[in-house]
Amino acid sequence: AGLSYLAEGGWAPYLSYSESFLPLGGVNVYGTPYKPQRGKQWEAGVKWQPPGGGITAYAALYELRDTNRKTTDAANPLNSLQLGEVKTQGFEAELIASLARNWDWTLAYAYTDAKISRSNAGDQGQRVASVSRHMASSWLMHRFAAQGRGGWSLGAGLRYIGPQWSGTSAIDTPSSLLADAMVAYDAGDWRLALHANNIRDKVVITQCLSRGDCFYCERRNFLLTATYRS
Repeated sequence: AGLSYLAEGGWAPYLSYSESFLPLGGVNVYGTPYKPQRGKQWEAGVKWQPPGGGITAYAALYELRDTNRKTTDAANPLNSLQLGEVKTQGFEAELIASLARNWDWTLAYAYTDAKISRSNAGDQGQRVASVSRHMASSWLMHRFAAQGRGGWSLGAGLRYIGPQWSGTSAIDTPSSLLADAMVAYDAGDWRLALHANNIRDKVVITQCLSRGDCFYCERRNFLLTATYRS
């Protein structure tokens, strides 16, 4: 459910509420099926698109509660109780601007504070594992032909992912900064594009678990796509 108000100058404040569920398979030691995890989220924000300005921007604050999570049963180590809860508060913002001489720029940032608010496993109050507090990206593209006439376009950008808590103080997932690039050609209804991800071929750890093993992101790779729009 949501409510939005379109004001003068291209401003549109809004408020929304949503619920979700995630089915959990299996039963507990007493043969009772586990209930689905439940999520409830409130979000408030504002969108801005000034008339003829070539700018689109938005910013939002949200709070999310995830309940019915499995946690340790102190009376029976072979059983799990659905008393666990995670509380997440965050902020997101994005700016998309069409600059002079066929330049387009996109800038985005997200702050996520996810903590275990209820648990029997001794981790209450700690951050949720594998969730970065800070994420940001920037993308700049230049079009070599007038809009609507097709032609070549070049783009490049950066992606930043902050450090992540692994569930133990013995090891953390470090932050990473990756660079990407793109070249594309538009001709009528067709678009041919070559994407280069992680162009510096950096060796990056994307996730470390509390048990001690880590995972790596993809090395430098290329993706060629062809798109037809009727």
